Amino acid sequence: MTDSPEILPAVELTPDEVASFSTQIQDGIRVGEEFLGKRQRWILIGVASKQDAELIRATAIMVRRIAGQRRKRLTERNVEELVDLYLQGEERANVDLELEQDNAELRSQYLREVPTYSASDIRKLLYGSELSNPSEPASR
Repeated sequence: MTDSPEILPAVELTPDEVASFSTQIQDGIRVGEEFLGKRQRWILIGVASKQDAELIRATAIMVRRIAGQRRKRLTERNVEELVDLYLQGEERANVDLELEQDNAELRSQYLREVPTYSASDIRKLLYGSELSNPSEPASR
């Protein structure tokens, strides 16, 4: 980069100023059929090298992409917040209660179908009658 990165000569141009450029320059900045039609803001930036120009171009493209993604996320979040606000006064469906009941039924079914053991049962299975301290945790 340049010796003085804090100084970046730039000037904003009007569409009329851009339209006054030579045909060669206008062809160089034309993107497909898009030229002055959609682009209303133009900035002319002076840099010290071709590397700096490529860096600024790549940075501008990335910043534009990131800003677009951020705007989309903000829009989606704002829509969700609006929906939450509108639904605030409405009664919620009994979905949570139904889920809890289904969960309890499945747990009960699991405990009926799958053999389970207490810590004491495990100790007895491992040590049989040699068990000296029945309250000792099975993890030992």
